Amino acid sequence: MPHSTPHLRSVGLLLGLCAGDRNGGPQRMALRVAESLIEMMQKNDDTKNATAAADAADDFHSQGRELVISKYQNWFMPSPDMPPEPESAFDTGFVFAQVFYDATQSLKNMSTKKITSSMVDQAALEASHQRQHAGVNPAHRNSVLACAKFLSMEGVTAAARSETTITHLHEDSIATSVVVVMICRHLITGKSLKEAIDLTLQFGPRHEMVREVLGGFPYPKTAVTQQTLHDDGYSPLVLKAALWFLQDAKSFESALFASIAFAGQANYCPVLVGSIGGALFGVEPHTLRLIQEKIQGSSVKTSSAADDGENDDPLGVTWTSLDHRHTRKPEHIARVMAAAKTLSA
Repeated sequence: MPHSTPHLRSVGLLLGLCAGDRNGGPQRMALRVAESLIEMMQKNDDTKNATAAADAADDFHSQGRELVISKYQNWFMPSPDMPPEPESAFDTGFVFAQVFYDATQSLKNMSTKKITSSMVDQAALEASHQRQHAGVNPAHRNSVLACAKFLSMEGVTAAARSETTITHLHEDSIATSVVVVMICRHLITGKSLKEAIDLTLQFGPRHEMVREVLGGFPYPKTAVTQQTLHDDGYSPLVLKAALWFLQDAKSFESALFASIAFAGQANYCPVLVGSIGGALFGVEPHTLRLIQEKIQGSSVKTSSAADDGENDDPLGVTWTSLDHRHTRKPEHIARVMAAAKTLSA
């Protein structure tokens, strides 16, 4: 967009995800992924050997995965070895809950209280027979990987695969997560939605269903209508619905609110509309000022940022799209903003 930058598009991705998430779970999982990436980044900055640091930065599986698992565990079932969470886990999705419940149960006869990668791998394998195992939950939570500038595109896609398999082993879920992260990374660098999809189709996973979804874009209005879209959680079709709402959108909010009306209470599609749309349109600079005022306890208008004439980018994520029950808590907003700013710096 004319006034958007990679920084504003990166921040827009995480804030857009929060705006699209009307139930609360995806944004909290995404926040823990983002905070794990920040810890990775800080550890790599402290590494003296530049070559070793560069290699480690691209190896999420050896570093970031354990960090994410630890943060998920502490949210799902608080650990005495970690700082207390301000709230208990909710809206996790069935597969996530099953995996972490089973992994937690495996600790009962062990001296350690920390869930490891091998424990979640075993629990995910056992959960892989569940009906929802090809769901969109991982693509909801790990799209934020696209914001990690210290990861190459190869590193980002490997990280998406690694993070997804913490809970979901179905190739439909894995491929959907990988292409969402690739699309978002291309958008952050300034590509159009069509360019981002074409590049992802060219270099992304060779997964038949997902490639069919990408290859049909932009979708002919005569062949693909809102009535033909699916509002359930099957990952490739959630992606298709999200791209359908974004393909002709003139603003972030027009796509988001149309997808919310379509999705209903389950809210599968709007989370992807939020993250992909946030990376596409960026966040309004004025919205960042409003959020900072909210964190500091100042009076915040809940009208569109365009109302006072200070809006630098009328097509970005606005306060109106963010102001709902799961982003009104100042402490949660502050944590999201800190992660977004640090990752995109």
